[in-house]
Amino acid sequence: MLLIPSPRLKTGFMLLNPSEIQKKLYREAKRSKAEEAFNKLRKIISSEDLGGIERSSREFREGFKLR
Repeated sequence: MLLIPSPRLKTGFMLLNPSEIQKKLYREAKRSKAEEAFNKLRKIISSEDLGGIERSSREFREGFKLR
């Protein structure tokens, strides 16, 4: 556990759990990378391509049967 002062001690001290901070930073980094990858993908895939991917995905799901 880590005890740190709040900015200018306006609200006293804060008790932080380093493992929770690391989890939060990991989640933020993961989300940021996903958004970056999605934005790159949007730039290189046209609307027509997306339509084709959607149709292929739908056809695959409709043809897939659990045994």
